[in-house]
Amino acid sequence: MSEKAEGATRREFVAASAGAAAVAAFGFNRIAQAQDGDELITQIVKFKILEGQEDAAVELLETLTAAVEKGEPGVLAYIAHRSKNDPSEVVFFEIYKDQAALTAHSTTPHMAELGPKFAECFDLQSFDIQLLDRVGGFSR
Repeated sequence: MSEKAEGATRREFVAASAGAAAVAAFGFNRIAQAQDGDELITQIVKFKILEGQEDAAVELLETLTAAVEKGEPGVLAYIAHRSKNDPSEVVFFEIYKDQAALTAHSTTPHMAELGPKFAECFDLQSFDIQLLDRVGGFSR
């Protein structure tokens, strides 16, 4: 199956199987595009959904991940999850091709547009960013 077909199947599966309140993950993966010698930046970002904003937060995450997938080719993986143990917690797994891609991410038009909406849906004081060093593994 082609990468494009697999991506469509994954999106269709998520859309068909997840209601707004029970979303497991939104996002995409372009890791296969990474070249040897790329200075990949991998991070995990965690934050909390404000009480009563669950549906709006899920909609915002859907919009954000789609905009990043469409408009930021230097973002290789950008996957938002909700914790099964604490559904108010959002965990992003992000891989950027290099520092330039990470820097560009925060200056895109979609981030400027969606940023103010984050304050309405998420506890901005709860943001935690952890940079990761790859020690092994793979992606399919």
